[in-house]
Amino acid sequence: MPMPENAFSPLPFDITEKAFSLPVTHSTLAAQGVLSLVRTVYPFLEAAGCTLIRMGWNDTYRITTTTNSIYMVRIYGVDRHTLSAIQYELDLLLHLAQLGVSVSLPIARPDGLLITPISVPEGRRYVVLFTAAPGRVPEPFPLGNAEQSIYFGQSLAMLHTAADTFDSTHERPALDLRYLLDRSLAQLQPFLKQRIDDWDYLLDIANEIRMCFADPIGNHLDWGPIHGDAFSANATLAGDRVTWFDFDLCGPGWRVFDLAGAYGSAMGQDRTDEERQQVWLSFLEGYREKRQVTEETLAFIPTMHMLLLVYFMAVNLEKGPLYGFQWFGSDAYFDAHFKELRSLPFEMSKIE
Repeated sequence: MPMPENAFSPLPFDITEKAFSLPVTHSTLAAQGVLSLVRTVYPFLEAAGCTLIRMGWNDTYRITTTTNSIYMVRIYGVDRHTLSAIQYELDLLLHLAQLGVSVSLPIARPDGLLITPISVPEGRRYVVLFTAAPGRVPEPFPLGNAEQSIYFGQSLAMLHTAADTFDSTHERPALDLRYLLDRSLAQLQPFLKQRIDDWDYLLDIANEIRMCFADPIGNHLDWGPIHGDAFSANATLAGDRVTWFDFDLCGPGWRVFDLAGAYGSAMGQDRTDEERQQVWLSFLEGYREKRQVTEETLAFIPTMHMLLLVYFMAVNLEKGPLYGFQWFGSDAYFDAHFKELRSLPFEMSKIE
């Protein structure tokens, strides 16, 4: 049956002639535009090509020069970090490199500045050029096998030791219990309103974690600048040389947080239980060669591992506005995370 001609009220304007102005969450810059920017800001680069490597909170582009040198361009997302927090990150990288830690280094412009602001539809973003990390991320990432993981342990210990003397006039949020736990619970709660059992379980976990930190041991854990996401394939290996990159989640924190990341990565490898244990023990051996680890710190790893999983379950939800919520925040997303959480003990009679 045909619709009557007056079934819908006419629009007050011709929609074919009106352009709507809508807010933008995250724009993707054309590689050719990034190439043009880099060649303008860094005239010493004879850039030949630019490729978008990774999209996310920040976008990363690879620059290849006419002489086949490779650089990486990071374009920080709007509201991802304050300008001061980005400067803290870059200060830390320069400090670590000065003390012999291999990192992907920020490169200064001819005027000595490291950061270039740009205007995009969603606001202001910041651009930094970095050296490329040599080598490759081993498989299974990020620790490889037991022969390779020892180098990651040695290098992380060197990173922590070098960071002991780091100081910056710029501010970066501390990765303390308020940030890692309380902030995470606030982010997770809206997504778990229909998953009451999971939310109650999460609150029980949170209480257990707080109790562990209330213990005197929790008050005397090694504290200082950490990578914060060291074992999400954020380091390459070339021979015995480990190079760290992507310090987007760095800040003042407990060193055992980075160690728990290594432990979780080793135990998460698609290997036999014995092989996974060998990877972890090799990493720990390497770390202990360069830096002391107390038995109290080792005993705290299961608690910190639990906190790490809660934190990353929450922080990854921030990718939803970028990639959509078909996966992030879905039942499948939480099913996978809570399955892993429920499989972990708070205590480990022996982790080595």
